[in-house]
Amino acid sequence: MTPIPPRPDASVRTTPSLPNRDARRRPRRGLAALASAAALVTAVAVGVPAGSASAAAPSTPVPGMQVPALKDVLGDAGIEHVGVAMGSGEVQGTSADLIARHFNAMTPENEGKADAIQPVEGRFDFTGIDRLLDFADAHGMKMYFHVDFWMPQTPAWFFLDNGRPLTNSPADQALLKARMEAHVKAISDHIASRYPNGNSPIWAMDVVNEVINDGPNGNPHDMKDTRWFQVLGEGFVDEGFQLAKKYFPGVKLFINEYNTDSPSKRTDYLGLISALLQRGIPVEGVSQQSHIGLRSDIEQLRTTIHAVKALDPNLIEAISELDVGASKAAATGDSQNRSHTAPIYSNPDDTAAAVGWVYKDLFTMIRQEAANLDSVTFWGSDNAHTWLHSPAIDQPWDQPLPFGVNREAMPAYWGIVNPGLLPPRPPLPKG
Repeated sequence: MTPIPPRPDASVRTTPSLPNRDARRRPRRGLAALASAAALVTAVAVGVPAGSASAAAPSTPVPGMQVPALKDVLGDAGIEHVGVAMGSGEVQGTSADLIARHFNAMTPENEGKADAIQPVEGRFDFTGIDRLLDFADAHGMKMYFHVDFWMPQTPAWFFLDNGRPLTNSPADQALLKARMEAHVKAISDHIASRYPNGNSPIWAMDVVNEVINDGPNGNPHDMKDTRWFQVLGEGFVDEGFQLAKKYFPGVKLFINEYNTDSPSKRTDYLGLISALLQRGIPVEGVSQQSHIGLRSDIEQLRTTIHAVKALDPNLIEAISELDVGASKAAATGDSQNRSHTAPIYSNPDDTAAAVGWVYKDLFTMIRQEAANLDSVTFWGSDNAHTWLHSPAIDQPWDQPLPFGVNREAMPAYWGIVNPGLLPPRPPLPKG
């Protein structure tokens, strides 16, 4: 990720709240009680007497199935949807148990993307998404559908006519729009066939993903020069949202973007959203992916939260792909601009501790901004299921999630639930 520039002098000082938001919140049980429960679990695990005057960092791992559920801890803090990205291979076994315990919402990591659902024109495969819907149904979870239109995982055939690349001619634009509609309609028809009474667990949907470039490129709002943009221009976003509203009228429709803690990216992102709203396009939610790193400025995320509320207080906000990288240049979530870098720390324990402290700082802010955040989704169930360890990224040193490779509670977990149990914060090396 490009180093974050210094914070600008101007910042939003007030935070409008969503109308009637408190009516959707469940009663708080008290964070102190949950923190005490976490301390008790840790005390039992490491042999510290319950009620001791001071807590210590766990000397042995505490199983994730034995600690307070994140959905309860964060629900009591005011976050309605506490989600996790998962694949259809995680619907059984120990990962499934961990997910069911800690989360009340889920995002299909890949199963909702166009190359999974319609790899060949007119040939639809809902096997993966059905497995995840079955899991959501079985565990009373909601689904944040991801994603209708995202360039890196859109099959090439979308942009070809008998092998000829589509242009921005009226005929080619009409063909691409027809394909967009066929794709969204097929998903809608399939969901309707599963849930004829309209009780689908899908509460939200990413309509478009990662449409803003990192840096100026001459396009409106510095939109990426993708095939979508080359054929339809900025209007492809309009078309996507109008189709999603037509076929998913009861689902909250989101735009999703990475690096929103960058002031320049924020300006472009909000400029696009403002233009869409002025044109009457039904954007209902704004997501910040939040693939952050050890050097990320948490206050920049807060500034974006405030800026969205200042733009339109009715917009729902979400943190949609949260993890904390520990590389010298953190991965951003942009598959077209991936950073293969070295670890900041050579000692894995230092990495885990530093990540835990970033989670502590981040969730201090999230609790303060809970009235403006509807959803927080972690991008992976545990450190054995993180995109940062995939061959394409190849950063095996990263420990980005609250649970470890053996589904144990990591310092990242304690940074969220009970920072008093964090190990000492290691100094952050210069660089």
